[in-house]
Amino acid sequence: LPILLCGEDEQLDRAVRWVFATELAHPRRYLTGGELVISGLIWRKKPADSEAFVAALAEAGVVALAAGTAHLGSVPQDVVRACERHGLVLVEVPMEVSFGALSEHVLTSLSTVRSAQLAASLGRHRQLLAAVAEGRQLAELAQDVSKATGVTCRVLTPIGTHVVEGPEPLPGPDLDRVTAAFLSADRFPAVAA
Repeated sequence: LPILLCGEDEQLDRAVRWVFATELAHPRRYLTGGELVISGLIWRKKPADSEAFVAALAEAGVVALAAGTAHLGSVPQDVVRACERHGLVLVEVPMEVSFGALSEHVLTSLSTVRSAQLAASLGRHRQLLAAVAEGRQLAELAQDVSKATGVTCRVLTPIGTHVVEGPEPLPGPDLDRVTAAFLSADRFPAVAA
């Protein structure tokens, strides 16, 4: 079984979005955040390599590093210290655990969670369509969506006019930010910080 080497104080319940296996010394450009990075530590030629590698993972928002022991026999202390410095969870993967099996286990778990999320989303869509067919008002529907998702729901026109204000109308600067994000989005949903 994999062994937790550091990160007890980190958020061990952070969601893993994907699994990424790499032996690149500089993997930053291939990471988008939320990954479990699996590595046999082939990239580590000298202790100083650990700092650059782990810093890149932390900067990218990686959830954890799963380091294999087949190449070096164990996870070097410089890798452990770099993970501690950058607040990155580090798990040692014993030689007898294949990266393929580890990846399959994580990806199967992700698939199960995503299927459940999709089913819940489809259920909400069906309920919303049924409510529209029953003739319920838009403000009531927005309130139901807010209750179901825990997110404030508002309805705005493309130019920023409130159709459904939610608990209160958005302040001017927030309204401008949301409207600009909508008008300039390449695809939806769009996020306005």
